[in-house]
Amino acid sequence: MPACQAQDAGATKANVHVERIDAVAFKTRLDTTKAPQVLDVRTARETASETLEAAVAIDVLQGGFAEKAEKALNKEQPVYVYCRSGNRSKKAVAQLQKAGFRHVVELSTGILGWKAAGFATVKP
Repeated sequence: MPACQAQDAGATKANVHVERIDAVAFKTRLDTTKAPQVLDVRTARETASETLEAAVAIDVLQGGFAEKAEKALNKEQPVYVYCRSGNRSKKAVAQLQKAGFRHVVELSTGILGWKAAGFATVKP
């Protein structure tokens, strides 16, 4: 691949497949995946008010994020990651990559984009 060519969002790096997709594509994936692993990386205060259905909450800004994710999630199955607006999820994706998660799907617009697209959240 030429150096000036943009890297595909679904490119593989060290056997890790990462995708950054919008709310509509994210919802479609969740709806068509049997028992999806959904990871909310916002703070406990944020997740207390609303979250996505069946999401596991692990704050990416707290120490031990990758270790907690390894205990709570299967590295061999896709992990669907989101935050508030799409910034913290980038940090989470990088840590999940380093921890050896094989397939990470990031909601590029965060829960704000999810709600703006008209999709429901749940109270934990």
